[in-house]
Amino acid sequence: KAAGVGNLLSLAIQDLKEVRPPAGPPGIIICNPPYGERIGEEQEWVPLYQAMGAQFRTHWSGWRLFVFTSNDLLAREIRCKPTKRTPFFNGSLACKLWEYQAW
Repeated sequence: KAAGVGNLLSLAIQDLKEVRPPAGPPGIIICNPPYGERIGEEQEWVPLYQAMGAQFRTHWSGWRLFVFTSNDLLAREIRCKPTKRTPFFNGSLACKLWEYQAW
């Protein structure tokens, strides 16, 4: 709201398995899921990344997904071919912003 774009955003809390795209043209999904650095262990997040990929491939045709993570192994669990990987840092932690396109 402070940036003047509150009217352009829609935020909701939903179960990942229930989420479907809103009506209208395709858009962008941006997420920063846990990746085993400060919260949990890598292996416990594998099902989350797999579920993100399955939902994205099944229901979000035409959309772009951006996933911010330091964990390349987890990002690959999305099981979509990334269109781009942009290096970033989260403090001193080397991360990447993975971009995927749902066809």
